[in-house]
Amino acid sequence: MSKTDYRCDDCGTPLYLDAGGKSATCPKCGRKEIYIHDVSANDDKVFPIQVNKDNTEHIARGEAFLEVQDYAGAFESFAKAINLDPNDYRGWWGTCRCRLLDNYLCEDNGYSRDFKKVMMLAPDYVKKELEAKYEVYLAKLEEKRDAREKEQERTNKLYSGEIVNISANYGPRKTFKLDLFLIGILIILCPLAAMLAAFLSTYRLAGGMLCVMFFIGAVVLSIELKRKHSIVKKVESNEVKTVSELMVFAKRKMKPEFQKILKDMIASGYILGYEIKDGEEIIKVADYDRVKEKKDKPNKKALKKDVKK
Repeated sequence: MSKTDYRCDDCGTPLYLDAGGKSATCPKCGRKEIYIHDVSANDDKVFPIQVNKDNTEHIARGEAFLEVQDYAGAFESFAKAINLDPNDYRGWWGTCRCRLLDNYLCEDNGYSRDFKKVMMLAPDYVKKELEAKYEVYLAKLEEKRDAREKEQERTNKLYSGEIVNISANYGPRKTFKLDLFLIGILIILCPLAAMLAAFLSTYRLAGGMLCVMFFIGAVVLSIELKRKHSIVKKVESNEVKTVSELMVFAKRKMKPEFQKILKDMIASGYILGYEIKDGEEIIKVADYDRVKEKKDKPNKKALKKDVKK
């Protein structure tokens, strides 16, 4: 639309001609005027036309869009209603609700300004009801803001590695036989290294160092074995429900490091049927017993073959 020097006869607002250059609508009061150029008089003649300012259709359409959560369509309809009659509080109430409901960032995107308009224009008998509804919308927005902040915090923890989700292992179970075997080997090697140092003077230093290394290795593996066994016992007896409680029992302070230990123990098969959720909750998988029973159940076809043999 092109700007002209024309002004509205009712309110004096500058007018803008349409694409055809023959009419203009006042953006303030809604008065519509048609301009016809009089060639003989070299002047414009103005023929005013009354505009239908009934915005009920647009408001009804906006309410329908709100019902199906089409906030963009609802806002457009309410905006059209405001353009037709900016003194009707219903249009401002509609845009206010659209801004409250369609608010991803949970910030004041103009809803407070629209609600001030509503309070200025609404009749006294509906103001209390509108204020009560506005408070409800604000409470829902606050809940949405809290949920978004928690989700953002959780995302940051996941990104930093503070939260680790560990899936359950259904088996087979890994026993401590290999650990015991390694400890036994180291214990046997300790006296052999000592004998090497005692009877062969050439290898006295090497034998002594080997003896000390084997002994330290046996002690470290024994402590590790005891720690793993106690963790398995605590988890599978349901004595602890969270990683933090288990950390206190295991006397650990670095949570990411301890989570890695639990992940390795679950993946290796030391702990079966338990998962770690959000890096904190230790949960027994609901279908673990059913899956375990199915795995442990003997194969009927194999039994039939054995009977035939």
